[in-house]
Amino acid sequence: MITRTDLISMVYLPLTKKEIKEIVEQLVKEKFPVKTILEISFSPDNQSSLHSALILEALFLKDYALLDPILDDLFDKYNEIEYYATARTFGKLLTSIYKLRQNKKATSKMFKVTDGRYDDKIIEGCFKQIEDNDLKLSIAVWQLQLLTFFMNKKRKWIKEEVLVIINKIRKTDSPAVVAFTTKYLEKIKKL
Repeated sequence: MITRTDLISMVYLPLTKKEIKEIVEQLVKEKFPVKTILEISFSPDNQSSLHSALILEALFLKDYALLDPILDDLFDKYNEIEYYATARTFGKLLTSIYKLRQNKKATSKMFKVTDGRYDDKIIEGCFKQIEDNDLKLSIAVWQLQLLTFFMNKKRKWIKEEVLVIINKIRKTDSPAVVAFTTKYLEKIKKL
């Protein structure tokens, strides 16, 4: 049986995708508390934080309802994420949750946590990660995708700020940056 200490030891070491999948299978089999995994993802160690986030992502991909018990905490602490790789993973996770809501495939808990109560913390967290990480596209992609769910008449300022960020990011002129930002700009023009 995996204990908290065992999991901390596991996530502290380098892990392959295969090892993460094996850990997830064992955690599901043992009904390991996902709250503990989330707590570890906010640890002061970068690698442990990232690996815990990747385990949560793998759990979500296995059965997104497995994360229902931690959604309030995850959304509430979104603006407290310290490491860019963890922010990238959690940004991807929250984007997926909002997409499920948009497509009316979310769990009742997902509908509840995406009702607006955590919007300010998520918006703040997105901008914080983009700014703190020198506009790196790998981090900005998921934060920008997540911000699109908050672009509306009530929050016109988000779109304005995002356009400024996009213009700064485009200055790198790499093909990947140009491709992403062009596609993204087309998407937000419709909003």
